[in-house]
Amino acid sequence: LLDQSTVLELGSDNLPRWELKGLALPLDAQLIGEDRVLIAEYHANCVRERNLRGEVIWEKAVPAPQVAQRLSNGNTFVATAYQLLEFDKDNNTVLRVSVSTDGQQKIMKALKLENGEIVCLLAEGRIVRFDARGNELLSFPINLGMHLYGGRLDVLPSGRVLVPHN
Repeated sequence: LLDQSTVLELGSDNLPRWELKGLALPLDAQLIGEDRVLIAEYHANCVRERNLRGEVIWEKAVPAPQVAQRLSNGNTFVATAYQLLEFDKDNNTVLRVSVSTDGQQKIMKALKLENGEIVCLLAEGRIVRFDARGNELLSFPINLGMHLYGGRLDVLPSGRVLVPHN
């Protein structure tokens, strides 16, 4: 609930199981473990791992993060409007891909796959798949209405891309 500065999890009864308030425009969140949440806090220029009491366990300064994803190897993948980044457990940058050199292409949503490939939705209305080094593999156009930034895509086992869209 980015407009309410809140991240929460709903149970099967549609009632909150836990809730974190007072966040700085949370554009993406991922439950990692039973009591930790990774959050891209856009207005704080930071990606934070918090426990369910809201205490910050780990953080990485990143200008205007839109996506925060903890990978199976423990690294953290982050997307901003113009860059794809990956940080190891010691906060070292292990991947930095600039998607636009002229500021014309903007990332809206992104996801790093288990095989290292990255899938992005660009504001120009195109889904792009990159290899693990950031080289474009393929792309296809999609029809966009309202531009909603932040959060992830989902890639189905068939390779189809599920795009949350307004």
